[in-house]
Amino acid sequence: MTEEMRARKNFKDDILREQVRLTFQHLPTMQLASFVVALVISYLVRGIVPHANIWDWLLMIVLVVASRIVLYYRFRKLWEGPFAGEYWKNLYVILAVVSGFVWGLSAFIIFPAHNLEYISLFVLVIASLSAATTISHSASRFAPAAWAIPALLFYAIRCLMEGGEPEYTIAFLIIVYLITILRFSFTQNRIITAAISLRFENLGLLEEVKKANEILSQDNTERKRAAETTSRLAAIVESSDDAIIGKTLEGIITSWNVGAERLYGYAKEEAVGRPFSFIIPPGFPDDLSMILDKIRQGNRVDHYETVRKRKDGTVVNVSLSVSPIRDSSGRTIGASAIAHDITERKRAEEEREKLIGELREALSKVKTLSGLLPICSSCKKIRDDRGYWNQIEGYIRSHAEVEFSHGICPDCMKKLYSDFQGGGLKGNSLF
Repeated sequence: MTEEMRARKNFKDDILREQVRLTFQHLPTMQLASFVVALVISYLVRGIVPHANIWDWLLMIVLVVASRIVLYYRFRKLWEGPFAGEYWKNLYVILAVVSGFVWGLSAFIIFPAHNLEYISLFVLVIASLSAATTISHSASRFAPAAWAIPALLFYAIRCLMEGGEPEYTIAFLIIVYLITILRFSFTQNRIITAAISLRFENLGLLEEVKKANEILSQDNTERKRAAETTSRLAAIVESSDDAIIGKTLEGIITSWNVGAERLYGYAKEEAVGRPFSFIIPPGFPDDLSMILDKIRQGNRVDHYETVRKRKDGTVVNVSLSVSPIRDSSGRTIGASAIAHDITERKRAEEEREKLIGELREALSKVKTLSGLLPICSSCKKIRDDRGYWNQIEGYIRSHAEVEFSHGICPDCMKKLYSDFQGGGLKGNSLF
C-alpha cells in the first residue's frame, strides 16, 4: 500500500469514527423517548387489547432499550480512542433493525383493529418516531432505514389487512412517507459526511500550518542562535590580545582585529585589502608562500615561529597558527592566522642561554688554586680559610680536579731504604 493510499484510508476511517460518535450521541435520549411513548400507547389501548399482548410487547421494548443503552455505555469507554468504526457501525445498525421490528410488531400485537381513531394515532406515533430516528441516525448512512423500513412497512401491511378505503389510504401514505424520509436520510447523511470531511480537512490544514509555524519558529530560533553565536565569536576575535588576521588564498588581508592593530601598529583601514607580505621584514625569508601552500592542501600550520615588521620598522618575533577557512561545501576559500608576540620569550631565552654560558665558565674556574697558601715548614700541612690544618693531599684534592698516586723519589729511597740499594733495585723511584 502506497503512502497516498494509506493516508486516504486513514482519512476515511477518521470520518467513519466521527459518524459513529454522532450516531451514538443521541442514543440515550431516543431510547428514553421511545420507552415513554411505548408506555403511553400501551396505556391508551389497555381496554381494547389483551393485557398479555401489552405486557409481551412492553417486555420486548424494555429488552431493546436495555440492550441499546448497554451498547451506548460500552461505546463510551472507547469514545475518544481509535476504535474500530466499521464494527461499531454494524452493531448499531443491527440493533436499529431489531428495534424497528419490535416497533413494527406493535401493528400486530397491540394494534387497535377497526378503530380508525386509534389507528391514526398509532400511525402518527410511528411516523413521528421514524422522523426523530431519521434526524438522530442520519450520521450513519443506513441506520435510519434500518429502523424505519421494518417499522413503517409492518404498519402499511397491517392497514392493508384491515381493508377499507381509509386504511388503504393510510397504507399508501405510509409508503410515500417512508420513501420521503429515506431520501431525506441519505441526503442528510451526505451533508453530515461532507461537513465531517471538511472539518478534518481544516484540522489537517491547521496542523500543517502549525507545523509550518513550528518550522519557521525553529528556523528563526536557529537564525537567532547563529546570529548570537556569530556576534559572540566576533566579540571574542575583536577583544583578543593576539593578532587574528583573515586573508584570501592569494594572501590579501580580509580582516584585521584590534590585537593585530596593537601588535603591528597598523589600523584596520590601513591593512585590509593589502597583501600580507607588507609586514614581512626585508632581508628575512618570505614564508607566506609556504604557509598558503599548506592551507590550500587543507592542512594547518601550528606554532610556526617567524618574524614580522611593525609600522615603526621594528621587528617582532611571533608564533603563528594558521587554519583553513572553508565554505558550506567544505572548499577552502581563505586562511585565518593567529599571531602571538613571543619577543619577551625570545629575550628571556637569550638571557637564559647567556647566563648558562657564564655559569659554565665560572664553574670551570671555581677549582683553580691561586693566591698565598699558609704551609707548615715542618710537616707541610696547609691551613684552610677556617683555620684548620689539612694534609696537603687532602687540601689540593678538594680545591683542584686532581687525584694522587704514591711513590718514592730517589733521594728518599737512599735515605729510607739504603739497605735495598745494593739489592739490585734499579731505577729512579719505586711505585
